[in-house]
Amino acid sequence: KYTLVVTILLSLILFFFSDFISDLYGGGITLYLKILALLFVFNGLFEIVKVVFIAMKKINFYVLVGFILVVLRIGLVFLFLYFGWQVVGVLSSMILTLVLVLVLSYFLIKKLKFISSHFESKRLFGYAGKCTGVLIITKTYALIPFLFLSRLATVADAGYYGFIMTIAVFPVIVLPSALQLIVFPYFSDLSANGNNIALEKIINSSIRLATYSSLIAGFGLILFSGVIFNFLFTKYAAAQSLLILGVVLGVVTSLSIIIGSFMRATDNLDITITTGTINLIIFAVLSWFLIPLWGVSGVLVPYILVSFMITVLNIVLVFKRMKLSFSLDLKHDFAFGREIFGILLAKFK
Repeated sequence: KYTLVVTILLSLILFFFSDFISDLYGGGITLYLKILALLFVFNGLFEIVKVVFIAMKKINFYVLVGFILVVLRIGLVFLFLYFGWQVVGVLSSMILTLVLVLVLSYFLIKKLKFISSHFESKRLFGYAGKCTGVLIITKTYALIPFLFLSRLATVADAGYYGFIMTIAVFPVIVLPSALQLIVFPYFSDLSANGNNIALEKIINSSIRLATYSSLIAGFGLILFSGVIFNFLFTKYAAAQSLLILGVVLGVVTSLSIIIGSFMRATDNLDITITTGTINLIIFAVLSWFLIPLWGVSGVLVPYILVSFMITVLNIVLVFKRMKLSFSLDLKHDFAFGREIFGILLAKFK
């Protein structure tokens, strides 16, 4: 209820005042604002779906829709960008992805039997409220680059930013995104049972596996950058110099995804809301001053620096609260990764 009411109100404000906001930014972004308003609504609905699956302990459904969302989003954004839709293509593909996943979720939810004993109402509503806060922060964060680049640089720069987020960041975070969906129920169960020893091993290994996979994917993108820009997406050749920044951002985002899943599973979203608000303010201020000087790099550089700083802060704070230790013991990582993906496959047999 929190999520639905808040997201609809904010979306209506953004949609109906899009002309006014566009005029404040010098015009030309009304369409983008209307699309972003719709995107905000569908993201809110998807957040509700995730809370339902968590509350009903249908983690296999949670993993399934999350994985499909990641794969579909990357595929559709690539397709739309290939045909030169730029910013509108990026945003429209995100909306279409959410619509398709919400349709699938509807049929999955229809199979559920809602029994009152499944829910701890007070705790669930508190959790949903925190999820709403996180949703508002993350979607506002995603909105800033498009608005600022359109106002302080050019709409073409906003298109280059969307392209780099798609071509560099999304592929780098695919495996970490899948990983966080897989380990989420283990984070939740181990935390609820107070098994901090196992919880500490899994979160440390998850952080390292996310780092390994994102670095490998990033190296592959850099290695094949010539093919990407000279054959597949020649219209975006001017953005090639931004690829490395995009890859670095993808690696940092991968770490953020894992620790974010951990904080959600262990009900530490109050930390996320506090640090996320700080992150949002610093990012907005730095971007406002750096975009006129550096263009798209003026968004990517502060994005990387601030996200890394906040991710490290989140790790420190949540580890301290839960009395966990950060470890660099690498010997069990391969076995852990193999076991996790084996469990995932077993869930869908």
